[in-house]
Amino acid sequence: MPNPIPLKLTILLACIFALSPLAIDTYLPAVTLIADDLNTQAELVSMTVSLYVMGLAFGQLIGGPLSDKYGRRRLMLIGLLIFSFASCLLITAQNVELLWLYRLIQALGGGISAVCVPAIIRDHVSGAQAAKLLSFIALLMMLAPAIAPSIGAGILKFTDWHGIFIFLAFFSAMTALATKLILKKPRKDNAKSLQKMSFKQILSHPQAYKYVLAQAFGYSVLMIFLANSPLIYMEYFKLTSSQFSMVFSVNVVVIIFNNRLNSFLLNKFEPDTLLKVFFAMQITGALILLTGATLFPHQVAFSIIGFALSVGAISGIGPNAQACFLNYFPNNSGAASATFGFIQYASGAIISAVVSYFYNQTLWPVSITIAFCAGFSMFAIHYLGKTQLVK
Repeated sequence: MPNPIPLKLTILLACIFALSPLAIDTYLPAVTLIADDLNTQAELVSMTVSLYVMGLAFGQLIGGPLSDKYGRRRLMLIGLLIFSFASCLLITAQNVELLWLYRLIQALGGGISAVCVPAIIRDHVSGAQAAKLLSFIALLMMLAPAIAPSIGAGILKFTDWHGIFIFLAFFSAMTALATKLILKKPRKDNAKSLQKMSFKQILSHPQAYKYVLAQAFGYSVLMIFLANSPLIYMEYFKLTSSQFSMVFSVNVVVIIFNNRLNSFLLNKFEPDTLLKVFFAMQITGALILLTGATLFPHQVAFSIIGFALSVGAISGIGPNAQACFLNYFPNNSGAASATFGFIQYASGAIISAVVSYFYNQTLWPVSITIAFCAGFSMFAIHYLGKTQLVK
C-alpha cells in the first residue's frame, strides 16, 4: 500500500483544483468593464465562461494520458506554466477574439494540471480513503468560487481588469513553484510497468462506465443551476441582486454540509453505498422542483428547496463517483481521470447551454431537465454494470 498523502501536498492539490474556479469567478465583476474596453458586447465576453469549461475538458483529455506516460509532476508543471503564460497573454488582448483564444489556452493549462490531482490521489490511496481525500480537497476548493468575486472586485478598486489576470498569472506561477518543491520526482522504474489503456477501453469497462455516466448527468444539474439561476430568481421571481445572493448562499451551505457529512459517513460506509444516498437526495430535489413548476409556479420556496437538495447533493456525488471509478484503473489513473473529467465537464457545458437556449421565462425547461438528469443518474448507478469493486 502506498504512503498516505501529507497535508502540505493535500493543500497543494486543492490549490491546483481551485485554479479554474478562481479563473472563472474572479473576472465576473469585470465583464462589463472588459466589454467596454474592447468595444464589444458583454454577452460576448461572458461566452468565455463556456469556452473555459470546454477548454478545461479538452485539457484534461490531453493531460491525463501524458501524465501516465511522463509523470504527474512534469505535466502539472507544464499545465500551470501554460495557465500562467496565457494569463499574461490575456493582459495584452485588444479584441474579444484574442480574449477567446487566450482564455481557451488558459483553460487547457488548467485542465492539464487539474487532471493530475485525482490521479495522484489514486496513486496513493483507494476506496473510502480516496473518497474522503477528494471530499476534503473539494471542501478547500469550494472556498475559491465563494471568495473569487470578492477578490476580483477588490482588485478592481485599485486597478483595472488587467490586474485580475496579473493576479491569476502570479497565483499559478507560485503554485508551479510549490509543485516543484513539494511534489517528489517519480521513480523511473514505475513508469515502464504501465500497460496503456485507450479511452475506449476505459469507457467500455463493464463495471466502471456507470460511474462516469452517472457523474456526467449528476454534475450537469450543477451546471444547469449556475447557468439559469439568475434568470429564474431575478427575472422570473423578481428577486433583487441582494436577495439572489442570499438565496444562492443556501446552496453553498448545503454543499458544505453534505461534504462534511459525506466524509463522516465514509468512516462507516463504502463510497458506492453513499453514492446511491446522495443521488436519492438529488432526485428528491428534482421532484420538488417539478412539483413547484406544476402546482405552485409562483412560490419561490419550492425552487429554493429543490435547488438546494439537487445541487447540494453534488458534494457527496462527485468524490464518491470518482473514487469508485478510479478504483478500476490503478495503473492508468491519469487516463481514467481524464476520461472522467472530460465527460463530466463537456456534458455539463452542453446540457446547460441547451437548457439556457430553450429557457422560456417559465420553470419547465430547468425542472424537466434536472429531473431527467437526476433520474438517469439514479438508474445508471442501480441498474448498469456490476457493483463489485476492485480492492
